[in-house]
Amino acid sequence: RLGIGLKEAICRSTMARLALLALLTGAAAFVSKRAPLAARRVAARRPARAAMVMEDTYWEGEAPPSYVLGNLANAPSGLLGPMSGVFLLVGLYCVSASQLGSPLTAATVNPFYIAGSLCVPVSWGLHVAAWIQKKNDM
Repeated sequence: RLGIGLKEAICRSTMARLALLALLTGAAAFVSKRAPLAARRVAARRPARAAMVMEDTYWEGEAPPSYVLGNLANAPSGLLGPMSGVFLLVGLYCVSASQLGSPLTAATVNPFYIAGSLCVPVSWGLHVAAWIQKKNDM
């Protein structure tokens, strides 16, 4: 009987140590790293300058250049157009299946349909991206 109590105490002690370790590592993520004292003194003597980088938002022609699409800048319009249609169909299905006409209660709301309905505005963005790529011959 004494052996069982000792095993439980060791297990609890180990769990407590692991919990403390997890707490300390989680808290360490929010601690700012301070520069050495000499570096702080040098930085305090210099006035801070903000580097200002601006991109031109003006373009010639009907559509903006492809770089405005960010990660989708190299995607062809032949891919973006059908993906826009797929997102629109999924979004419209989720909107219609969520039964917006019925009273909203915890029993009638399906979170998957609510999340799926967000595909409608994404489809609009993909549609605009496909149009930009088509006008830029991509």
